[in-house]
Amino acid sequence: MYSRPYKPVPVELETAHTQYDMVPATGTIALNNFLQGRGKLTSLSWVDTQSGPAHAPEWNSVCKIDGQEVSSGTGTHKHLSRDAAADAALAILMLEWNE
Repeated sequence: MYSRPYKPVPVELETAHTQYDMVPATGTIALNNFLQGRGKLTSLSWVDTQSGPAHAPEWNSVCKIDGQEVSSGTGTHKHLSRDAAADAALAILMLEWNE
């Protein structure tokens, strides 16, 4: 059986950051995590509308919890408008739920 000699990993590589490092969640991911931790993930819903020309759309997303509008956001892509609305909703919910 072939055995390789042990070579320690250089310190620079042990502490190097990669694209796979965990970063704090924001937007819809953070809101989903927050709601899931409280057993309320199924209460989340979205109303998305698009306006403007097809080559330069403007998206508006409304975040609803238990059918009640909590926040809204706009963006040039649907995921950006949802992230904006989710960030605002998370801030509101954290204040209301004393987090």
